[in-house]
Amino acid sequence: MTRIDGALISAVKYFRPKSNHSEDLLLSSIHYKVAFGIILACAILTGLTSWYSPIECTRPSGSVFDMSYVRQKCYAYSSYIIEGPHADEGIFHGIINRASNEKNSYVYVNYYQWVTLCLVIQAASFQVPRVLWKALEGGRTRKLVEQFRELEAATNNVRVERIILLAQRLQSRRQNETTRYFYMFLICQAFYFFNVIIQFSLTQNFLNGQFISLVPKWLKGMPVLNIVFPKAVKCDLESYGSGGSTEHQNVICILAINVLNEKIYILLWVVFMLALVTAILQLVYVTVMATSENLRNNDLEIPEEFRKGNTSGRPLVTQGEWLLLRFLKSNLDDSRLFENFISEFIKNRIHRYVNQI
Repeated sequence: MTRIDGALISAVKYFRPKSNHSEDLLLSSIHYKVAFGIILACAILTGLTSWYSPIECTRPSGSVFDMSYVRQKCYAYSSYIIEGPHADEGIFHGIINRASNEKNSYVYVNYYQWVTLCLVIQAASFQVPRVLWKALEGGRTRKLVEQFRELEAATNNVRVERIILLAQRLQSRRQNETTRYFYMFLICQAFYFFNVIIQFSLTQNFLNGQFISLVPKWLKGMPVLNIVFPKAVKCDLESYGSGGSTEHQNVICILAINVLNEKIYILLWVVFMLALVTAILQLVYVTVMATSENLRNNDLEIPEEFRKGNTSGRPLVTQGEWLLLRFLKSNLDDSRLFENFISEFIKNRIHRYVNQI
């Protein structure tokens, strides 16, 4: 029980909206918290459902097969439905005679065996860009935030001295170091985007090319859910007669798990679309900030007198400095502390530009 409580407490801490510090954009949490949490919960749900009730099959008339064997055989090997012009005319969709129409074709259904594993892998994939960025970031934001939080309770004299020291220390970093910091972040933001594209592609292949159009067709009232997630399937059984001849029997099996799967993949489509939109917004935002000095200045709320005082034609803050300062600003509760620091930082920058002329 103690282990379960510990796991629950750890989960709550992980998904808690605000942590001690943040070194990422707010929209990124849609990927590594929202998408990850929803997909992992779906994986657990499908795993439990498939464990307790994977498949139920009818007993063929005069069958010598044990029902346990029938269930295991039909679950382990591909069951199927018949798709064609009259697929909806049976008791269940796709449960019709293959020979009734030459346009009929077999559609094999075996993905349900892999749904849980696939969801676990997809959930983990939404953590990859976050883990990569934390490894590349190296705790720079955390160290800087901790230094500033120590000043929140300091006296004014100590505060002024430490702010001057921190501003000088930040500016003493080589430009290629902060530039590399920014481009590492940009690459990780691109990974968020490419990860969603990869997940769309994998799920599209997993569901035989039906995933991307799943929700649009469903909203139009088309019976796509019955095709992609059939609730009833056919299964072939073979037995040997007394003369050595092979006898074939068909059984109908109920895949109750597909009642859950269809809802999960509708939810997954929505989650992927949300993740895709946020990934695009993140990339656009970071790219625009990288190309626009005015937007960087506005984002950091640099006073107008400093902007006018910069006659060097060089940026007041580089791309990497903007990113680090943005993280600092979002992590500080004392806005006045950041205002004092950014003023000191920009004054030092302008003074350095003047001395270089």
